Amino acid sequence: MSEKKNTNQKVDFEKLINQLKEVLVKLESGDLSLEESMKEFEKGVEINTTCQSLLDKASQRVEQVTKKNEKIISEPFLDENDE
Repeated sequence: MSEKKNTNQKVDFEKLINQLKEVLVKLESGDLSLEESMKEFEKGVEINTTCQSLLDKASQRVEQVTKKNEKIISEPFLDENDE
């Protein structure tokens, strides 16, 4: 089940990065009105926040990998939402 969760996170992260790239292309095109630009900017900020959260969780998981008795053991990170 853990593998499925990791796969879903990877797909979600990759999807979000692609959405963020689309927002950037729209903003850089210069074809949007001020209001449309603001909406796209807000959307980009939301996507960025979500991506940063996913990266922070991944970083926490990496930090939990510890070396015990000459073996690398990965201890699962229990997110507050997982409880």
